[in-house]
Order: sequence, then structure tokens, then C-alpha cells
Amino acid sequence: MILPRFHFLEKFLDVYYIRQIIAFTEWLKRHSLEHENIFIDLPRQERSINSGFLSFIFCAPGGLAVALKKKDRQDAYAWCMIFRSAEYEIWENKEKYTDRATPLRFGLSDDEKEFALGYARCTLSEYLKTGKLSTASANNVPDIFLETANVDVALWVRGALRGSRIVESLPLIAAIHEAAIRSCRDERFKPIAAEELDTATIEIAVLSDLQLPLLDREVRANTIAPEKGYLLFAQGKRGWFLPATLNRVTFKDLNDFLRLIEKKAGVQKVLLPTLSLRIFDVDNFIESSRIPRMALALRGPIIRHDISSDDATQTLDHIATRGADFLCRMQEADGNIPPIINPLTGRKDQIDWIRLALTAWALALIGKVDKNHRYVEAARKVFTYIVSNLYGHPFITEKKRCSAFIYAYRLANELGETGEAARMHTEILDLFPKIPYGHIFYSQVALHLLESCVGDAVVLAKAEELSNAVLRKYEHRIKSGDNLELVQFPELIPLLRIIGNLHADQGMIRKSEEISQWYVSQQLYDGSFPSAIGSRFSYVRGSGKIFEVLCLEPEKNKVCIGRIVGWLSEMQYDENNTYFVEESIRKEIIGGFRHDYMNQAVWIDAVGHVLIGVARLKGVQKAV
Repeated sequence: MILPRFHFLEKFLDVYYIRQIIAFTEWLKRHSLEHENIFIDLPRQERSINSGFLSFIFCAPGGLAVALKKKDRQDAYAWCMIFRSAEYEIWENKEKYTDRATPLRFGLSDDEKEFALGYARCTLSEYLKTGKLSTASANNVPDIFLETANVDVALWVRGALRGSRIVESLPLIAAIHEAAIRSCRDERFKPIAAEELDTATIEIAVLSDLQLPLLDREVRANTIAPEKGYLLFAQGKRGWFLPATLNRVTFKDLNDFLRLIEKKAGVQKVLLPTLSLRIFDVDNFIESSRIPRMALALRGPIIRHDISSDDATQTLDHIATRGADFLCRMQEADGNIPPIINPLTGRKDQIDWIRLALTAWALALIGKVDKNHRYVEAARKVFTYIVSNLYGHPFITEKKRCSAFIYAYRLANELGETGEAARMHTEILDLFPKIPYGHIFYSQVALHLLESCVGDAVVLAKAEELSNAVLRKYEHRIKSGDNLELVQFPELIPLLRIIGNLHADQGMIRKSEEISQWYVSQQLYDGSFPSAIGSRFSYVRGSGKIFEVLCLEPEKNKVCIGRIVGWLSEMQYDENNTYFVEESIRKEIIGGFRHDYMNQAVWIDAVGHVLIGVARLKGVQKAV
């Protein structure tokens, strides 16, 4: 019988990280490291376990430098992170290994990853030709491949997973050998034929044996760490979850994910204590699509891109071109661009007027800045389609119609269609007073009024009234500690700055600056922005919208913009990171953005927000 969990006990265990520290010390014992000096520097506790040479630091996120300072040290360069979560980090001192090989938990080098993939391919080639089960053998095997490891080898053929098997507690070289053979004969999938190997893509995941229980508040946060592996223990059964799963199944949150892992383990979640679920690091990598095959490091389910600040501008140009090309390919003969495509099925949604108008405006902007006639003409086709259908449509709600007209008005002006822009402006003035308050809606209306009615004191007063209403809501949400969604308020930054400049009101300008700085402070370590305060979940549409606004002041936000470029590059589909997509669908989605780590779908407005930001960086689109 499993005893019920008591919240006060869970809170006590969380406050002092008791289960995590116990699991870590047990791991040390398994590696004969139980006498090593560990410094624990966490909220509400600061203590050492054992004495002597400082080997490990268990600290808060980003807390290594602070912990070292408490030990009168400044040698952060001498430490390697062996575990990271949103709640804590574990670091190991590399100086212990100056005269011997570093352990596998420090990660494989690029050359070692290529050796691993090459060895797996040779193993598969020999087995598929002969059908004989041989033992692992290779020449010039690096020492690190003799260390005991847990390994998964997954095989992808033309976008379909054709095998994935985990082998535990063998030397790394032997684990790769056995996992590769087991995967090509995984009974859950069609067997791999010898002639299919040339078109197969091999993925290897080295699974850390440092497995730590989740904090109760991590479970309550209901989010998945997509770069981690999860292992569920219950009633003598186990269920594994590796990041590659996120390229086959779509999850909404941790509860949704647990339903799958429970099914794999054959148990029910209601019977499980949190202690049964453990999390661990995964060093996963995959072959490139082109020959000679290179090892590409993965961050969870996506390929990692390490981009320097010097390369950010060139990378953004590449991102924008691919994104605009994607939109042009998606466009239908009548001018419509389907708002969403699912890479796993190829299914497309039919119409979304607001996203269509926004995305067409973005295409027109980037078309003008790049002097690309194709992009401008694609935007014009959308414009014609909107004009033909939006005015007289009997069932589009007033709010959707008004919001679509706001973006269509901007599109009309970019295309030089001033007469149609005036007509749309009249529609907006008629519609918006009938529509109740909404953070984003009021912000967009206020921006429209400031843009379209220069010199009109009455309209300016209305724009200020709407802006102040949104500002009050923002300030209330910040002060109250409510779960503020970041996507709801970024327009306040240009709104308050424009109003402040019109009235020479330094207070308004400072408020705009404060909100801008607050948004920058929310940026996550990977460069993205969380969906809400305190959340670890981010998605491209939300981060792209914030990026779009921050690009209005590129010099001030240069560092922040540079950080998000790498993340956007990783989230954009290309020839390599579509290895899990069927070839016919792959050609369509290249250039689109993956919605988030757990959702593979492509939304056109994600591309739209990024294109607007890039156009602003290039100086075409000034502050509205």
C-alpha cells in the first residue's frame, strides 16, 4: 500500500532538497566517490560534506561563482557542470583529472561523437550483410569508450522511426554495438533492410546514471524539461522517456507526458509517489543529412546551433530568407496561407484572418527591405484575398474582424494601397468601441490610432486612454504576483515611448524603458522568453513577438537579440532537423518554426513576428 502524500512534508523535503541530495550521495557511493568533499550552497542551507580537496558543488542555478567566492576561489573555468535543472546545478572539479582521462559524464567531444556514429554504422552494415551477432571490436578505441554506460540507439529512415533500444551497464563501445543491432531488429517496427542503411539516420543518446528525483514543486509546475531523460519506477516496472520521443508525440505538459510514460510502464499515475519519477541528463547526437556525415549535437529533440555574436546578423538574414520562402511555398492559388501545418501528418488548418493579415504585412516588410519582388507579390495576393472576403463575411466576430483589419491596414500602406487603407481605418473606428477590454487588443488599437491619426487631439486622447488601461493592468499583474503571460504586454514598450515623445513626458519614456528592461530580464538561458513569469515553457510565437518589439531599439537590446538568434535558428526547420518528417512533408515545412520543444506544428505567425523583427533591424520599419 502506498501512503498518501502530505503537502507539508513535500514542502519540507523541497526546501532542503533532501531527496535530491540523498540521491546524489548514493550516486557518489556507486562510483566510489563517497569520501569526496561536497559544498552545498542552496537557499536555507550552506554546508560541506567531508573535507579535503573540493570536488563537487551543489548550488542554485547560476550559483557557481557565488559558491566559489564563499570558498575563496575564482576558478570557475576549472569546473564542469554534470547536472542542471531549473532548480539547482551540480558541478565537478576538473582539476582532479589533469593526469588522467576525464569521465564520460563530462560529455563526448565532437570527434568522439563521430567515432560513435561511425562505429554504429559499421556495426549495422556488418550485421545486415551477414546476419551474425558479433562482439564489439574496433581499432584505436578512445579510452572513454571503455567506461560503463547506458546507451540508446535510434534509427530513422525517410522520416519514420524504425527502431530504438536502450542497453544498460556495458562499456560504451559494447553498449553502442548491442543497441545498434537491437534497434535494427526492434520488434515494434519493420526490420531494417541492408539496402535501407544508406538512407537511414542514426541517433545515439548516452544516458547519465546520475538520476535524481523531481522536486514536488517541479511536478506542480507541470512542465517538461525537454533536454532531459525521465525514468519511472513502479511496482517492479520501469518506463523510459528520452528526448527523441518529442519528435514522435505531441505533449501539452508534464501530466500529458506522464500519461504516456505510465502506459509504457504499465501502471497508473494515481498509484505513484513522486519518488518513482527520476530525471537525468542525456548527451544525444545525430548524423548530418549530407555525406560526409558529421555528428550534430542535440538539445532535447532539436539540433543545437552554437552561434557567436559576430554571426548573428548573417544568421538572421538566413532565418528571414528561409522563413519568407516557406510562406511563399505555403501560399495557395487564391492568396490564402494556411495558418498551421502538422509535420507528423501534413494536415493543414484552413484559415485564420488575423494571422494571415499579420504574416502578409511581415512578407511585405521583408520584401521591401530585401528588394524581393516575390515576397511583395505574395503579400499582395494575400491583400487581394482579404479585401475580397473580410468586409462582407457574415460570421467573423467583431473582435477578429477588427484585429485583422489593423494588420491589413498596415499591409495596405506598405503596398501603397492608400485608398483601401482609408476604408479599413473607417472599419476599425466603427468596430473597436463595441469590443470589450483585452490586453493585446487594446494595445493594437492604440498603436493603430497613434499611427493613423497624427495631429488629431481627440484620437490621440483615445489612444492614451487605451494605453493607460493596459498599463494599469500590467502594473497590477506585476505587483500582485499573478501568473502574467509575457505575450500580453510587449506593445506597451513602443506605446508609452511614442506617447512620451509626443508630450515630452519623461515619466512615460522611463516607464517604457522599465518595461523593456523587465522583458529583457525574463530571458531564459537558451535565449527564448518564457510563456509566463516563472515558467520554463517557451514557444516561438510568444518569443518572436517579444523579439519583434525589442528590435525597435536594436542597439540598446543588442545582447538580448543576439542571444535569441541562436534559439530561433535551432527552432527553424532545415534539412537536418527534419529527420523525423516524411520526405513529402519535409519539403513544405523547411523554413517554418517548430512551435515549441513538445509541439512540432508550424504556425505562420511565428515566421511573421520574426520577419517583422528582422525588417526593423534593417531599418525599414520604424517605431509605429
